[in-house]
Amino acid sequence: MYDSPPGVNREEKVLGLSKHGIIFSKSNKQKRGNEILANDKLKGHIIEIIDNQMRDNNPKCTTEVFEKLVTSGYAEDIAKKMIGAVLVEELYYVLKNEELFNEERYSCKLHELL
Repeated sequence: MYDSPPGVNREEKVLGLSKHGIIFSKSNKQKRGNEILANDKLKGHIIEIIDNQMRDNNPKCTTEVFEKLVTSGYAEDIAKKMIGAVLVEELYYVLKNEELFNEERYSCKLHELL
């Protein structure tokens, strides 16, 4: 059995799908009425991962690419979203192919943003 992701209560009910993701019913937290989009939580976690990578400077490529994106004129939140798109792609690849995280592949894809 898998644990629920942080912030997701097992008692939540799936209301359905929208073009923005899975819609859950929340009884104890108000957001967009009684609905909360799972993708909002995922986006928050992805940004948190990027913040942690930059704080720890691990992998170094995250901080390097972020700084270059901001220096070249991108807003910090946009730069993080761009890096997040690459991170999601890498996570998908790792899970789909049951491989370990490949820092070299991740770094190459991040540098393609520049």
